[in-house]
Amino acid sequence: MDEQRLAAYLQLIQALLECPSGEEGDILEAHRELVDAYFVQVMEAVAANMAAEDESNAGWLQNLAALLANYVSNTATPEEYFSFLGKVLQATTESNGNRQFVYPILQENLDKLDLNFAQILQAWDTSTFIELASEESASIAAAIGEFGNLIQQFPLGRRTWNLEIGIACYTAALEVYKRDDYPEQWANNQNNLANSYSYRIAGVRAENIELAIAGYTAALEVYTRNDYLEQWAMTQNNLGAAYSDRIEGVRAANIELGIACYRSALIVYTPENYPENWAGTQNNLGNAYSDRIEGVRAANIELAIACFRSALKVYIPENYPEKWAMTQNNLGNAYSDRIEGVRAANIELAIACYRSALKVYTPENYPEKWAATQNNLGNAYKNRIEGVRAANIELAIACYRLALEIRTPIAFPLDCLQSGRNLGNTAFTAGFWDIALEGFDKAIQAVEKSRSWATSDNIRQQMIAESIGVYEKAIQAAVNNNQLEKAIEYCDRTRAQRLVDLMHSNDLYASGEIPPAVQKYLDEFKAKQQEIDAEVEQLRNPSEGDKGLVGVGSQSRSRADTSAYTKKIQELEGEKQQIWENIRRLDPVLAGQVQVVPMQFAAMQQLIDNSQTAILCFYTTQNDTHVFVIYKDKAPQIHTCLGEGWASFQQWIFENWLSPYLADKKVWRQGMGEFLSQLSRRLKVDELIGNCLDGIQELIVIPHLYLHQIPLAALPVNTLATEEGGHGGTAPTQGGSKNHSDNAKAVEPMAVRLFVLIAQYRSQIDFTEEAIAGAQNGWHTLKEGLLFGSQHGSKLGWDVDKIDKLTGQNSTLVQQFQAAMDDDFNTPGALTLLFELAKELGKEGNVLVHQGKTETAAELLQQKWVTLVNLAGVLGLEVSPEAETEISVGGLTDGEIEAMIQQRKDARKAKNFAEGDRIRNELKDKGITLIDQKDGITIWHRG
Repeated sequence: MDEQRLAAYLQLIQALLECPSGEEGDILEAHRELVDAYFVQVMEAVAANMAAEDESNAGWLQNLAALLANYVSNTATPEEYFSFLGKVLQATTESNGNRQFVYPILQENLDKLDLNFAQILQAWDTSTFIELASEESASIAAAIGEFGNLIQQFPLGRRTWNLEIGIACYTAALEVYKRDDYPEQWANNQNNLANSYSYRIAGVRAENIELAIAGYTAALEVYTRNDYLEQWAMTQNNLGAAYSDRIEGVRAANIELGIACYRSALIVYTPENYPENWAGTQNNLGNAYSDRIEGVRAANIELAIACFRSALKVYIPENYPEKWAMTQNNLGNAYSDRIEGVRAANIELAIACYRSALKVYTPENYPEKWAATQNNLGNAYKNRIEGVRAANIELAIACYRLALEIRTPIAFPLDCLQSGRNLGNTAFTAGFWDIALEGFDKAIQAVEKSRSWATSDNIRQQMIAESIGVYEKAIQAAVNNNQLEKAIEYCDRTRAQRLVDLMHSNDLYASGEIPPAVQKYLDEFKAKQQEIDAEVEQLRNPSEGDKGLVGVGSQSRSRADTSAYTKKIQELEGEKQQIWENIRRLDPVLAGQVQVVPMQFAAMQQLIDNSQTAILCFYTTQNDTHVFVIYKDKAPQIHTCLGEGWASFQQWIFENWLSPYLADKKVWRQGMGEFLSQLSRRLKVDELIGNCLDGIQELIVIPHLYLHQIPLAALPVNTLATEEGGHGGTAPTQGGSKNHSDNAKAVEPMAVRLFVLIAQYRSQIDFTEEAIAGAQNGWHTLKEGLLFGSQHGSKLGWDVDKIDKLTGQNSTLVQQFQAAMDDDFNTPGALTLLFELAKELGKEGNVLVHQGKTETAAELLQQKWVTLVNLAGVLGLEVSPEAETEISVGGLTDGEIEAMIQQRKDARKAKNFAEGDRIRNELKDKGITLIDQKDGITIWHRG
């Protein structure tokens, strides 16, 4: 290693140590030429030196080195790479690209088939071509291009890297093969390069397909129908496949472009002259018609069936067993979707096609395709009209179970989700709850495994979309099967825990620094996941799907190979779980952020402190809303609100609670009481209390969907069900109660908001009448302060409408408020500041009313009032002066307060001092302070 490269290595390591967290990948990508086996060795040496000196980043650097070693997994020197390259190119040239001569060399050097080799190959070619004569350069370019074809189809090594090496080969060849000088070779390499991008695993799929389309389009500039008839047809077919797979643009238009390309190819590909190519293009065209969006659906399916039938004239089982099976499976799908003809007969034809495909697709030789066809056959049996319905369902269930032998959550999670969901839905419809849970459980495992492996939010969102309905039906199946504990566990698995975990981790590591010991395990966890990803990639890549792909020979993995890869993935998963246990031992909160483990029912019960406490877990299905009640020391109960499903209940909440809030907060506030009363009736709160909460003093509430936006603690209870159009309310409990509307109106909406804000967001809310009354009194204290400007501003010479409410604040108080909110959303601390301001303003308002002046300068009072209004608005605590004609505290108006003061005077005049003290104390409890002056006058103020 020369000193210059060593210095570059050390400079890159220093940049990695100093960069902000999260930018390491960008730095490495920008210096890919330096990331090789030697770089990893230097990094490990630097990390060892840092560890010897007890530097904190040593563990991080060691783990990064381990991570890179997975990609630079050999100790080959550049000289060894060059020697290997020379042997490969010589063998390719001398054998005219005969794989029997070249593949043994590749097999002996599997450790060198990596990204380093691709980079070295391209860099070597570029420098070599400059030095050589054009004839020699063309000869080497030909060998490199031919080697690109061979490596693309090489069955060993890592498929991702083989494709990248192929791309490097074609790109290097194009350095010599310019269009003007070598038009045919240029077009050939453009086509092959496009094929590589079509199958590329690395990078972004949408971008790769666009590169493929560009390559095929470029090739067609030379491969014209007049001059290169066969090549033109081949490239048209390839371009059709790329358009069919295209992600960018409009899907319907892309399919039409694909169809046009296939039709063009068929001008040349006739069954007489090119029977195999003709059959392959017919199969591709059939798939395009099956997916077609434009036109009449029934007609498109008929066209697809005609294409598949045409392909089967050439694809006979004796000569093309695998392609025959593929086309039989595709034809079965078309018959399953067929609209014309008799539905029962079409399904029978589909079943016959799938059965034919399974004669070739055996679990031993084609496990993945066998499983896919079993899944399709299960769908056909599920929809079958002929025969005995019960027997058909049994056959469908058997097919799905067979598919799930291969489609496991670890090996093929997305496919497992599909077959598990099919099994669950079929059994659910038939009322086989145990079997339904068997299928849904597999599907849920697949969802959770895939999401834990997913490397981007897009993939996670795809998994969420694919899993819609699975959790809900699993919960309902468990309820129907009287397995409430299992239903509750499934509910817990649906909760969005990640945000909470992040909040907790932020609390734990407010400085943003994770302890080195924990970071070490986190890096090991990521490295192990990348090992798993590599094995999964190897397992999935041999199968390119069922659509007769062009350019790369079909490869299939045997069941023994599939089992071996699956076993390896399971072993790596076990090692990863051990690392996770180490993280959990040091930091259980961060472990939850990395990987959420479903909570068992027994663990939920342990969260309950005593037998007077219960957990209410809400869950809305398509039809109903369930409330699961969890107790500390007895079996759970379920309270079901029939008919309160997604559309009828959750949409009602959105339309009557969230929409009014967004549209007009004043209207929303006015309707809050009635809404909460209706919600109480729809949830049958009285029935829930009477049947499930006897002896319960404290509730821990876990809402679902839009219920998260509702102050459930404020729901009125003991409601009457006498109104027309009620939603199943119950009679009042023994002893009677006020009508629900009276209860609702007793508490102002802003008092409810204040009640919720008084408790820190991660604290339990103690919902009692005393607490609500305290919030009501607190709100009136705040309200008096908020109305100070509108009620007293004119007396102090203010023009309230022209006051600048942005620049007129007290900056110190604003900073204190911000500090409280930044301290883990400490709303109680923030409210303390507001109450102090409101009390000061309330006191000054009373002094102004009774004495005609204030004790504080008008300018300072204005600053305090502006500060209070702005900060209270941050918490949504607002008041409209037009809606407040008279301030009342504790239910008392100004007139009522004055009347009670007069009653106290009368009592004291009559020597009834006990009654006078009682009145003073009652007013004090309601937030009214009395001040007896020497002249016998009593003044008062709130707070």
